[in-house]
Amino acid sequence: MIDVRVIYVRDAIPVRRITLISDDPPVVRIVGGNFTSADVVYVNQREVREFVVVAPTAIEFTIPEELRSERIRTVDVMSASDVVTTTSILEPRVGN
Repeated sequence: MIDVRVIYVRDAIPVRRITLISDDPPVVRIVGGNFTSADVVYVNQREVREFVVVAPTAIEFTIPEELRSERIRTVDVMSASDVVTTTSILEPRVGN
């Protein structure tokens, strides 16, 4: 059996404002940096599976059911990168 270990490099995209734009269902708009290359959004360090880039600097998503009873403490928007920078996060993954 062969183990494959890969490290993904992701860059954090700055988030400047978070606004609740709908209560039912709860929809959030994030405004910040250039989100056109965003591939992952985390709320309270948990991945939001579906989001929409509605403008180069805005993303909208429905708060997942499992997070609706929690207070939003952190929102992170990440993009894949080929270069490690000061804002990069390294994600190790192991597979077969």
